[in-house]
Amino acid sequence: MIFSIQVTFLSKISDDHLDLLIQGLNYQAVREHEVVCYEGDAAEDFYIVYSGEVEIFRFAEVADNLYKVGDPVSLGFARSGNWFGEMALVMDTERTATVITKDPTLLLKISRSAFQSFLKCAKLDINEVMRSRIIQSFKAFNIPFFQAIPESKFAKIAQACTIMNLQPGQTVFAQGDEGDKFYIVSRGLIIVQKDRKELVRIGSGSYFGEVALVLEECPRTATCVAAKKTTLLSMSKENFRGFFENNPEALADVELKIAGEKAQIRSVIYHSKAKKIFMKYLEDQLATESLFFWEDVRRFRKEGKIASNPTQIDQLKKRAKYIIDTYISANSENPVNISSNQQTEILTKFESGNVSHDMFVRAETEIVRLLDRDKFYQFKRSEEFHKFLVENGQYQDSTNGGKNSIRRGGSLLLQKKANGQASSETRFHRSSSARAIDADILSKNGADRKITS
Repeated sequence: MIFSIQVTFLSKISDDHLDLLIQGLNYQAVREHEVVCYEGDAAEDFYIVYSGEVEIFRFAEVADNLYKVGDPVSLGFARSGNWFGEMALVMDTERTATVITKDPTLLLKISRSAFQSFLKCAKLDINEVMRSRIIQSFKAFNIPFFQAIPESKFAKIAQACTIMNLQPGQTVFAQGDEGDKFYIVSRGLIIVQKDRKELVRIGSGSYFGEVALVLEECPRTATCVAAKKTTLLSMSKENFRGFFENNPEALADVELKIAGEKAQIRSVIYHSKAKKIFMKYLEDQLATESLFFWEDVRRFRKEGKIASNPTQIDQLKKRAKYIIDTYISANSENPVNISSNQQTEILTKFESGNVSHDMFVRAETEIVRLLDRDKFYQFKRSEEFHKFLVENGQYQDSTNGGKNSIRRGGSLLLQKKANGQASSETRFHRSSSARAIDADILSKNGADRKITS
């Protein structure tokens, strides 16, 4: 039999190794509207859809605004060139979804032993493949602050993530631990406890620990424990922030939505609307010079990093002189509160012609620190800032979300029933010829590699 389909993750596999995969493939035909596997089945095969279409379901483990525990929830579809099953085989776990054919479907399957032999010979990093596919699912999971990151960076996000496999009863972190990572539940169930009392249960597609992304030295306020076999993706604070290095404004919006009234000063001054409100507050306090200084130094720093030709360097010197005349020199119009040592250091550099993009960095850091200490705390308690937070929206726990909040902790997939009609009364019929298929994460349509035989 001759077949030709396109499978993305095989795009870099040599023809010899591809032949090895083909030799281990078997065909399986499944009729329309039949179950290929049930969630919880043993996993024995890796699958590629050759033709037809299957729909993937999980059963809700956490009550949602539209679903009760046990309701079938549609996760999406797999069509020609899509594959599934690798996670259960690699992690040696049971199937995590129920798979049902939408049409008469032809599947290509490869056994656990043949698949593992192929991975070993081809030296394919299947963990990278799994991370990439989980990251692609972030859109479906509707994790809101990832919407601010360009899709072009998703591959790098996958590389920055770590897959964690937990056994029932295993602790992710304990109340009081230092918070340095946040987590997304790929499959399974997490129990959140505080003072040994259960607060909430977090299921697939939900996330937790996100406050650690934006607050410094923030201890965990609760303990998180796996209620069953669970797979998490974790990401460090440093890696998360790194994806916003060229767009601090987007990160500021994320930080404000997550931290709310606990936000740090940098989140406000990098956010155009929040900064405008803060500036108005400082005007009433007759203390705007520090924020104006920060704005001018930031502009100077950005221009200084790219200044290379004589014209740009000359322009940079003029801007440095403006900053010194306005904020630093003895006769400046709007003097800022920096130490005499810093003032002398800046003036010496300028007078010697040593103008560089970082010449004001120490002064800038000190000014922001003083602004934070003297003005920012009271600003966060103001009615204007509270009103801004409400209008801007906040990511809040689904157990506490108000009408003005952006709901978090739940999957978009849990907000749409299959074809608008899925319910707990749905009945599925297993194909007598079908073998178990894992459908943890669906790939996007492949378009890079054809398999032919």
